[in-house]
Amino acid sequence: MADDREILGGLAYYARGDHELVAWNSNNKIDDHYEAFYPFTNDTPTPLLYVTTNPDAIGVSGHFKSINRLGETKASLGKNRNRTLFIFKLDDYYDPERP
Repeated sequence: MADDREILGGLAYYARGDHELVAWNSNNKIDDHYEAFYPFTNDTPTPLLYVTTNPDAIGVSGHFKSINRLGETKASLGKNRNRTLFIFKLDDYYDPERP
């Protein structure tokens, strides 16, 4: 799972295989193809890996009972451009709107 279209696109290309991609939609609006066709839902199984540029996983905090940072990696974006990606294991999703 990722919260960014560009990250999901990279995962779709470089992590090909039997891995299901899921988009985390933090603003509840469809902003891209992944949010429209591969959204995270209440039925998405956990645990899952979450890849983000946010070092503290703030985009998903308050939605998972267990958030564990597994590490980070640098991704090259081209000439002299890099992005740090943080990888988390998420488990036990809950909807704070539904007690």
